[in-house]
Amino acid sequence: MIANYLKVAVRHLLKNKLYVLINTLGMGIAIACAMTVYLLIAYNIEFDNTVDKTRVEHVVKVVHHRKANSGDAFKELVAPLPLGPAALHDIAGITRFTRYCSDGGYLSHGEKGFHETIFFADSSFLNMFTPGLARGTCKSFDDKSSIFISEKFALKYFGAEDPLGKEMIVSFNNKKLNVVVGGVLKDAPFNSTFTENILMRIENYLDLYQIQDQDWASAHTASVLFELTDITRAGAIGDQLKKYAALQNAAVEEAGSVGYELIPFNQPVSPNDVRRSDLHLRIPSIALSIFTTLGGIILLIACFNLTNTTLALSVKRLKEIGIRKVAGSNGFQIGLQFFSEILLTVTLSAGAAFVLSLYIIPEFAAMWELPYGLRELSSMNMVIALAILLFASAVLAGLYPAVFGSRQSPLRLFRGGKNPGGTNLFTRSLLVMQFALCTMVLIAGIIFTRNATYQDNIRFGYDKDMLITALIQGPHEAEALREAIQEDHRIIGTSPSLHHFAFINAPERPAVLAGEKFNATVYEVGRDYFSTVGLKLISGKLFPETDTVDRRSVVVDENFIKQNHLADPLEAKVEVEGETLTIVGVVSNHLTDLESNNTENYIYRLAKPSQYQILVVRAEAATLSETRQYIDQQWKKLYPDKPLQTDLQSEIVYQEANIYNRNLSKIFFFMTVLGCLLSVSGLYAMANLNMTRRTKEIGVRKVLGASVASILKLVNREFAVILLIAVLLGGYGGFRLTDGLLASLFAQHINVDILTILSSGMFVFLAGIFSTSLTIWAGANMNPVQALRST
Repeated sequence: MIANYLKVAVRHLLKNKLYVLINTLGMGIAIACAMTVYLLIAYNIEFDNTVDKTRVEHVVKVVHHRKANSGDAFKELVAPLPLGPAALHDIAGITRFTRYCSDGGYLSHGEKGFHETIFFADSSFLNMFTPGLARGTCKSFDDKSSIFISEKFALKYFGAEDPLGKEMIVSFNNKKLNVVVGGVLKDAPFNSTFTENILMRIENYLDLYQIQDQDWASAHTASVLFELTDITRAGAIGDQLKKYAALQNAAVEEAGSVGYELIPFNQPVSPNDVRRSDLHLRIPSIALSIFTTLGGIILLIACFNLTNTTLALSVKRLKEIGIRKVAGSNGFQIGLQFFSEILLTVTLSAGAAFVLSLYIIPEFAAMWELPYGLRELSSMNMVIALAILLFASAVLAGLYPAVFGSRQSPLRLFRGGKNPGGTNLFTRSLLVMQFALCTMVLIAGIIFTRNATYQDNIRFGYDKDMLITALIQGPHEAEALREAIQEDHRIIGTSPSLHHFAFINAPERPAVLAGEKFNATVYEVGRDYFSTVGLKLISGKLFPETDTVDRRSVVVDENFIKQNHLADPLEAKVEVEGETLTIVGVVSNHLTDLESNNTENYIYRLAKPSQYQILVVRAEAATLSETRQYIDQQWKKLYPDKPLQTDLQSEIVYQEANIYNRNLSKIFFFMTVLGCLLSVSGLYAMANLNMTRRTKEIGVRKVLGASVASILKLVNREFAVILLIAVLLGGYGGFRLTDGLLASLFAQHINVDILTILSSGMFVFLAGIFSTSLTIWAGANMNPVQALRST
């Protein structure tokens, strides 16, 4: 019986090759897109799959509850560094702990040296989580001077040489450490809590930043994990940790520490849940929501199109249905025949999806710089997901055609009834949804393309197009590089600094002004920073040229004055983290990046020379690339074995925005083209069905003198109404979708305008009317004698 179903299904599909080809390719692309979305979903589903669940069933993560000066509550997955040792000593039920944090540094071996992210942990870390070791033993981590590197980094620094016991040099915070390779970690999957390539003992971090054991005032933090004797006591132990919140608040008046919460290690946490974390987190829900919605849209369009074309083609099979029912087939068998044809089409689409995914998925991963692909995910999970997706698509696309076919009356069919029910409320609704979705994604594509142009022309308040940044360590490197390049005529000015706009962001600090509490972003910069970046002095003075570093004098921006209602800001006193500072000057406002707005409070103070991490270079905009190469060349003369990281400020500012604008506009336009092709083909099929139903009527009208134009207008009226409703709904949906996306990604963005909505709606409307007009025109030009004879 099944063989007969398949034989009839294949015969029917071969008779309608064009529609089958369109639907197979359309569904294939949609399924490939859905599998691309699965790439993101599976990242979270399989997060920490390599972790031994039995070893971490008693491990908890410490969530720090805090309150900002504004009164807003927030959570962090980091805590003060003294918390772990203090809790282990004071609270029963904690067997051991580890702190986990990271910092940027310079790692070298022989002539090879690179800027790297270095992770730090307590000696208990390897025993608590037992990451796989390719070489060495966990015991080596007991040595404070040991360093563990991943297999990838062992190859990077040592090649085929055995790295165990080899010396390396770590430089950060302007200090150097000699360390010995104690072990090689197996490369961890990217979707893991711990993704370290370089691991050192946290005592090195404490020493280099001179952090004391009970320094609750330190701004340095780490993610803290406890191992408990009884996991059910996590709530009670979390309550006992509140006393440490009081210690931090006593040490730092504006710390805003409320308390701590202990959550199981395996409990999912994403960037939506916490502001800061040194642990690697899952993909945020906003990204999953965006791409799941987009994948769902394209899959719905493909399924709706398959449903509509199947219904439209069913008019050719009415006698077949009638004969099969008279011959004894019941409704279930007829429905199963229709469903088997849909299922066969979807199966063919799966083959097309596999071929297309070989291009689409790697291209998507490259667009978003994802460091993994389907090969890194579980094959079994992927097969299950694909099977569910195919079956769901077949049900969604084939359920109504199967029900429709099974309910046809053989008596009515043999009497000549030819109304297949294809243009009822349900099929019209499907067409409305298809074209509405096309309108939505077209609006989004146009807006994101225009948004890129808009953001390119935003004035940031400083001369971003004239700046080059060079990552350095300490005053000696800064001064050496300044002297080496300052004679070049292309270079206008230089300034070393600790912080810099959009590159090394300044931290928020609690501040008090005239009794009012607020948070301020405090930039620690060099004396020449303002002239180098192009911030203009509005009033007062900048930092004077003296031999001493006056860190009690600060400069603020215009927005600081406005936000704090200062009529006479000069010589006003502002308290930052308990230190009283004097405002000596006011500079112009700036935007740090496209995610910032004009509500921040900015304070600038002099950095200590020992804090310098960056050299900002001002040069002629027309020669910026050549100047950058010149800086790199001069650095190699000074430090031939040490690479220099240089960046153009414009690239730093626009890097993330360009990725979003470019990629999302590509995705939306791709969806628009595919969606319109599928929707137009479905609409064409429905228009063809409508003409078939009205062949006799059109023949009579032509005999009575009706013109082709009047017939075109009459038959098109129904589809014009469908398209009009679709573009109205799509226009509203496109506005809501695009406006919400822009607001979630950027503080500085273009507004969704009515002209874009109207033009997008008009394009979709005309595309639909053109497709229906083609088939109606052909039917209207048919000889009326042939039309009347064919009915």
